[in-house]
Amino acid sequence: MPFYMHLLQYSYHNEQEDSDDFIWMFFFLLPFIGFGLHYAYLRFYKYKDESIVFSPDLPYSKDHLLEAYICLAAELIRSDTKNSREKVMYMNRYFKSYFPNDHYNFTESLNQAYRNGNDFTNTLKWLKFKLPKHEQRVQIIYFLTGLSFIDGSINNKELNLLNHFCQLIGVTQKEFNSILGMHQNYEEKSQRAKKAAPPRKNLVQQSAQILGVSEKATMEEVKKAYRKLVKLHHPDRFHNESEEQQQIAQERFLKIQKAYETFEVYLG
Repeated sequence: MPFYMHLLQYSYHNEQEDSDDFIWMFFFLLPFIGFGLHYAYLRFYKYKDESIVFSPDLPYSKDHLLEAYICLAAELIRSDTKNSREKVMYMNRYFKSYFPNDHYNFTESLNQAYRNGNDFTNTLKWLKFKLPKHEQRVQIIYFLTGLSFIDGSINNKELNLLNHFCQLIGVTQKEFNSILGMHQNYEEKSQRAKKAAPPRKNLVQQSAQILGVSEKATMEEVKKAYRKLVKLHHPDRFHNESEEQQQIAQERFLKIQKAYETFEVYLG
């Protein structure tokens, strides 16, 4: 056989082997390519298209409630990005502690809400409509206020935004001031953990804010304010809610009880 025929035959076999290698490599990589395209679709298109719109006809569900929590939290973080990592960790701990049986992926929803923003007005209107019990709506403000206190204090942007939230969801200024007092009391106690006991006057100031009374209030005024808060925050009002929600109410009730006892000692 002439030399050029051998060369052509050799070239043909090499091309055939290269072609076979390419085919095998293509089919080997195909699943990985498919997975990558599917992930990109979910990451950049599907989740964006399926973002929840809090319209009045959106039904109530545990997932939708958590999505509302996340949307409002994202708006607070957007207003003050300082310590955002700690704020996300707070949310993670909160959901794991108080919603342990829920497997909702809040990280993806939080990232989406933070990137795209959301109409929190509709979110709050939906919550007000779907949560007819006033104490349930107070509980949401309690959670959001705790988120703002991650760095030990609350700034004006966060305060103004929370005040706006309260107006839309139906929480009064007096109730919000009481919630602020509860969190401030907790933060100051944490900072003083290894220091001397706080001055008596500071305790009275904090207790007055929690109860929503003047520092110079009479015992009768203190009792009246205390009874009103007990009706709103007593754990028995949450007996139909989950154990986790009852636990939040119990923690809040203990702070109210401690504030009342402080006044008993102070005015006694």
